[in-house]
Amino acid sequence: MKHTYTLIITASILLISACQLENEEAPELQFEMTEHIFEHPECQTIEGPCVTLQFIYPEFRGDDRLTERLRAWTQQRIYDINGDSDVADPEQMAREWFNDYDYYAAEIENYNISWTLERRVDIVYTTPALVSIHYNEFSFTGGTHPSQVDIFRSFNRYSGEEITLSELTHDQSQLELLYDLVEEQFRYSYELLEDEDLEDAGYWFMDNDFHLTENFAFTDYGILFYFNVYEVAPHATGPIAVEIRYRDLETILHSQWLHKHGQLSLR
Repeated sequence: MKHTYTLIITASILLISACQLENEEAPELQFEMTEHIFEHPECQTIEGPCVTLQFIYPEFRGDDRLTERLRAWTQQRIYDINGDSDVADPEQMAREWFNDYDYYAAEIENYNISWTLERRVDIVYTTPALVSIHYNEFSFTGGTHPSQVDIFRSFNRYSGEEITLSELTHDQSQLELLYDLVEEQFRYSYELLEDEDLEDAGYWFMDNDFHLTENFAFTDYGILFYFNVYEVAPHATGPIAVEIRYRDLETILHSQWLHKHGQLSLR
């Protein structure tokens, strides 16, 4: 089976990272969950406030590299409006949404659609070697259906850097095995035959060849690979989630990511 990928890390670097696990103590992760809710103060629709925004996210304490990276990643997701990183806080974002709504309400007669934005970041899994984090966004500003996106990332607790696909395995042959394993589980979960054409089945993989996504996270069960709506299939199909058990990954994953005492961070 043919796959295209780039292995961007060498065996020697992986060996150094593995040695760190034995000789260093990862920085302690400290945070408190914060919630902000904003409602338009001056207008109502039949359904309630014409604009409602909710933000739930961890506020990290500390100045080590991992904490700084997690804080920056969280702030980018929570505050970003259409790629505008100048938004400094939730209050400013709420004002932007209120102003936008007021503009549409003034331009469109009898405008009576409620707007909603919900953004949430959670730490979903930790081990001495890594932290997995999840961002969920739900929004509605009119149209046939709401919009939802889920983003997963995992971070090396020692370097603070994001863990990429190419860093999951020891070498290229094992990365190829990972591709094959995930595709096999994907076809099983979504009831596709082993040699069934993906495009004919309604999927949009480039060159009609299954590929992995950098949108993955470690969980209490294994590794979750997640494709959002419209990424590889139409809206009616919904998001595509494929989870591989750790016991099926023991000979594939780099040993530094296999830890029997991971902790699931519950909401």
